[in-house]
This record gives sequence, C-alpha cells and structure tokens, in this order.
Amino acid sequence: MADNLVMHHMSNPAARSDQMLMAGYILQAFEYGGMPMHAAGYRELAAWAADELGTLDSGALQDIRFGVPRALREIVENLLSERRESEWHVGRLASLSAQSACQVVLQRFRAQPPA
Repeated sequence: MADNLVMHHMSNPAARSDQMLMAGYILQAFEYGGMPMHAAGYRELAAWAADELGTLDSGALQDIRFGVPRALREIVENLLSERRESEWHVGRLASLSAQSACQVVLQRFRAQPPA
C-alpha cells in the first residue's frame, strides 16, 4: 500500500510541482549558507531538479522561469540555452552538405576534444 501511495504522489502534478519548489528553496538555502548540506547531496538534488525540468517543453520552461526560486531559474536558463544551442547547430548542419557537415564536426573536435 505504501508503494501505491508513493506512486500516486509522484504522478500527481501538484505534488511534483510542490516537490520542485521545495527542491528550489533547499538549493537556494544551501547556496546562501542558511542550511548545511554535503556537496554530493546538493549535486544530487540539482540533478533531480534538472531531470524533472528537462521533461518540460521550452514554452513551459519560459513560462515558469521567473516564478521559481533563483536556484531553479538558473537550471531553467541552462536548459533553454542548451536547447537553443542544439537547435542552432542542428539547423546550421542541416543546411550544409554532408561533406561540409563532417568538416565542421571534425574542426570542432580538433579545437575541443570530447572528455
């Protein structure tokens, strides 16, 4: 029964929204030194928030970005920036011939090899 309660709680949009706001306030409190937290805990909470926010489309992210705590706003801004950059690269590469696209990719990897 407890598992059903947890699953219902997680699938409830209002509960997810409340959890997201709570995560934002916790991250913000940690950033301002108002709450002790191990760095690994901070990274885990920030990663969860980024994953949850990443499921939203760009329009929804733009709608909520100024109504969330600052720590979440930074995650939202990063997600939107990554999406814009990705869309720009895809659009730019689509307009190039296959050979030109390969040259662009090779030049990028020469300038900054993948980690």
